[in-house]
Amino acid sequence: MRKAEILHREDCYRGFYCLERIRLRHDRFSGEATPALTREVVSKSDIVAVLPYDPAVDKVVMIEQFRPGALVAGGNPWLLEIVAGYIEQGESLSSAARRETFEETGCEALKLTPLMTYFLAPNLSPDRVHLFLAEVSAPETEILRGRGDEDEDIRVLSVGRIEAHAMVTAGQIASPWALLALLLMQRCTPANQLETAAVQPPSGPSD
Repeated sequence: MRKAEILHREDCYRGFYCLERIRLRHDRFSGEATPALTREVVSKSDIVAVLPYDPAVDKVVMIEQFRPGALVAGGNPWLLEIVAGYIEQGESLSSAARRETFEETGCEALKLTPLMTYFLAPNLSPDRVHLFLAEVSAPETEILRGRGDEDEDIRVLSVGRIEAHAMVTAGQIASPWALLALLLMQRCTPANQLETAAVQPPSGPSD
């Protein structure tokens, strides 16, 4: 069995995120061990990401907000996403998912279904994303949300499920947890419900 070990770790920076430098060694596929290697990792905490879905109207609730990383990359910094936020210390996954869903959309998560857990960016972070599907009552009109103490500025949109999947195909959604959630929700939604909803024409995009 291959082995890996951390030899030394030190903090380089602690702010909203923590930057840590580690010295490690691991086995190679050839069976030999590497020399001591230096790597840097960035961490905060695990994340919950939630796709709110209203089966009564076959709509998902999505949010649009500003992302500085997209700005630095030269793209459109206002991204269409799903609910996501860091888990607070001592908080359970379900409590964090329900809290974030209400904070960002104003919707109460009536039922939570786990979709999957994955590493956010295992090449540079130990943080994981816990992805959920939440049953909600979707807002009928566009609303604005966001915590003032975190300078959040969030636009909440109810989007037809078929329309949302078309946006994925068209490359209009660039957020990884939104992409994964929309693809994975198919396995958690009863097939007869999806077939019934599919005959309904998708609503037009919000301005």
